[in-house]
Amino acid sequence: MLRTVRKERDLTPRENEVLKLVASGWTSKEIATHLQISPKTVENHRAWVMLRMGARNVAELVRIAMQLERRV
Repeated sequence: MLRTVRKERDLTPRENEVLKLVASGWTSKEIATHLQISPKTVENHRAWVMLRMGARNVAELVRIAMQLERRV
């Protein structure tokens, strides 16, 4: 299956927040506390971000996030 990597601007503002925090090494619980949402909601956001960005795992998601950060 061919995967298409989407751009950061294709994400919602909340998904961008979660992406940046995941890439910074924050846990779901830490992100949830910081954003005042449940850890399950963080997991849902991360799953959607991974799907939209074409990442197969969190390590790949972090790599993509770092590449996006360099472009800014």
